[in-house]
Amino acid sequence: MSRHLASLRHAGLVEDVRDGTRVVYSLAPAATPQIRIIQVLVERGCACDEVLQADLKRLKRLLRKGECSLVSTTNRKERAA
Repeated sequence: MSRHLASLRHAGLVEDVRDGTRVVYSLAPAATPQIRIIQVLVERGCACDEVLQADLKRLKRLLRKGECSLVSTTNRKERAA
């Protein structure tokens, strides 16, 4: 997982903040247009795959129940304000 996140960081799609032994990743604000394009492509690709549709349904259920969360695309300065 960390290699994938490092690749995304090097591509400018995510930012990371180190907090002791933890690293918190968030979407890079400048990457928002690219993220939207990727999101549309993934959603289209998932439309005909039953396993991916089941995963998406499970993710939405977990989000509703508060068992996982999405990171905001706002930058750290905006979150601190």
